[in-house]
Amino acid sequence: MSVLTAVTEYINTTRASLDALLSSKDAIGLIGRAGTIRRGVFKGYIETLVAGTDKAKNSGDLVGLADLADNTNVYLHFRLPWRANQHVGMYHLKISGYSLDSGKSIDVTAVGYVYQPYNDVIAKELKSNLQGEVYIDANRNTVLTLLFPNIHATTVFIDAMKVDPTTYINPGDIVCQASKSNRVVFAPAP
Repeated sequence: MSVLTAVTEYINTTRASLDALLSSKDAIGLIGRAGTIRRGVFKGYIETLVAGTDKAKNSGDLVGLADLADNTNVYLHFRLPWRANQHVGMYHLKISGYSLDSGKSIDVTAVGYVYQPYNDVIAKELKSNLQGEVYIDANRNTVLTLLFPNIHATTVFIDAMKVDPTTYINPGDIVCQASKSNRVVFAPAP
């Protein structure tokens, strides 16, 4: 084995170990076990959604949202990684943050059971200080939506609890759209 090959293998092994260590720091509990909370599976900041303004200050998972005419009465739609016609699994999400111009802390707990035999989400509950709901879009994606009176200067942070053996949300699994409409249609979740 050449020195270069040995160094490359060492770097790859070290990188994998570091990635595993950092991943475990985002979890409370045992990775892969029911009851484990995965912190920060989705997080970001919205300065504005109005084109030509400070939209470049948007960060994290909230970069690349659609341009809107203004920041008032904006729905954030979060596509969860399950389709009602393909998956069976429970979810428990805790969404927190702060919306400056809405004058609100964000305090949302969403639970439910995506149940393929019914092609729907059953046993669902949304406790929220914002108006919102969980719905199934036309492509059978599970979507959680929240209405912000004014989205300017808003932070969003989502934690996910592994509720049963079939579901685990990782960073990048939740996709977001901003809209003036209370319903949107996402591309099908993988």
